[in-house]
Amino acid sequence: RTGLDGYLESRGVKRVFCAGLATDFCVAWTATDARRFGLQAVVIEDACRAIDTGGSLVAAWQAMKKAGVRRVSSGALL
Repeated sequence: RTGLDGYLESRGVKRVFCAGLATDFCVAWTATDARRFGLQAVVIEDACRAIDTGGSLVAAWQAMKKAGVRRVSSGALL
């Protein structure tokens, strides 16, 4: 735990938008942790890039879907 969940909660944050490197590791961990802490989590798919070794990207999307992470494109947010 990094304490980020407490920081966000103390500021009334209910939803996080995730983007960056790497979709299948850092982004996926952040999004699934957000869900675990009761936050809504949205991954902006076209604002991410994956490493994708040995099927890691497919596995990450499956895990995020199972956790209830939403997947959107940046165009849907504009």
